[in-house]
Amino acid sequence: YLVSGLLPWMAFANTVTRSASVFLDKRHLIAKIPLTLAYLPLYVVLSETIAFALSLTLFLVFLAGIGGWPGQWLLLLPLIFVLQQIFAFGLGLLFGVLNVFLRDIKELVGIALTFWFWLTPIVWVPDIAPPWLRAGEHLNPAYWFVAAYRELFVQLRPPDFVALSWLTVLAHGTLLLSWWLLKRLEKDVRDFL
Repeated sequence: YLVSGLLPWMAFANTVTRSASVFLDKRHLIAKIPLTLAYLPLYVVLSETIAFALSLTLFLVFLAGIGGWPGQWLLLLPLIFVLQQIFAFGLGLLFGVLNVFLRDIKELVGIALTFWFWLTPIVWVPDIAPPWLRAGEHLNPAYWFVAAYRELFVQLRPPDFVALSWLTVLAHGTLLLSWWLLKRLEKDVRDFL
């Protein structure tokens, strides 16, 4: 239960956190090489994907060893992961642009992700949550993808496709918003760096 929620959260949170400071961290490259800024955080997504794949491989070996193999529903895993990482990339790109102008954004992102982690049923079971938190859990995008992984690995059934549809809309909307913002402010971002 814990690992099926923690692995995707770590990939998501690390992608958002590392992408939030990517323009400041790589400003020496941006100043010397004409890079397309929107593609710069992709190396973060790629490295977190590799780390997730390695961790997931170990987890799947463990599941096979204890007889908890998810079966055919494992084919949906790439879809869930891609949606989660599109959302993380969009948020990271958005915060990365804002971090150029407001240098404390990275610290605020870290604090917000900590609160978000504890408001998402990753290390606790949703049944023990207070009513106000249970009522809002379906508004939490992290709940959507964590619940999808839990459906695959714990309940051994397909995820909620309505929640995945909402995640698809939110992930792509976030990515489009951050892409638009970066294109609009790209000259200012380069000047501020």
